[in-house]
Amino acid sequence: MKVYVIIILILSQLIQNTKSDYDLGDTRLRKKDSMEMVFVPSGTFLMGSSDKQIDKAMDDCKKMYQGVRDCQRHIYSNQEQPQHEVHIDAFWIDKTEVTNAQFCKFLNIKGNQTTNGVKWFEPGAGHRKVIYGHIQEIDGVYTPNTGYENYPVIEVSWYGAKAYCNWISGRLPTEAEWEYSAKGKSNNIYPWGNEFNGNLVNYCDSTFNFDNLGKDTAFTDGHPQWGPVGSYPLGASWQLSFGSKLVWCFGHDR
Repeated sequence: MKVYVIIILILSQLIQNTKSDYDLGDTRLRKKDSMEMVFVPSGTFLMGSSDKQIDKAMDDCKKMYQGVRDCQRHIYSNQEQPQHEVHIDAFWIDKTEVTNAQFCKFLNIKGNQTTNGVKWFEPGAGHRKVIYGHIQEIDGVYTPNTGYENYPVIEVSWYGAKAYCNWISGRLPTEAEWEYSAKGKSNNIYPWGNEFNGNLVNYCDSTFNFDNLGKDTAFTDGHPQWGPVGSYPLGASWQLSFGSKLVWCFGHDR
């Protein structure tokens, strides 16, 4: 995923538990928001990272940032260890992130409500107070900016993500389900394999123009910032398109 100085969170893929009477690769269309969903079979995987994998992550981080600005091993270790085996039941998950057009449809039906003092949709709520998304609101009507209809929605709070899930009769994935989906049937480090390739994911590549820090000239992902959903089919896992934004999950499974 493209690395930003601020963390921009988006609505995660939505999942629904299912019986195991489907096969790997099966898809279905959700009528309410026209989202294509992918079946993920049950299985067991190693959740988290080993010491060797964290060593590699630290090396890559220092190369990308030309130093140790954000390369703090204890942060990675706290989030990724101890590595442990987890069994996951079969489920359905959205093939891509929810788009601006889909989320606008939701907002125009439900409104931008507040839960526990937090708006569902929060443009400019980051620590810089800058609006990065591409949705405009005029007289209570939400529309995506022209050309950005199929881009992933951003600046959605956890409560907004949960409300969207309730609207389509789904739920957010757990952290374990999300990681299992990303690692794929081969339990890879990355969705596409075990070697990093910045051309297969939305990354701080040679065209990155959001921030001068963290630009990696060895790769070109095709988008100076983020791109439309489904932009990286060769980087997919179980047909799931990854690599555009950070996502909300139901809870912390460590």
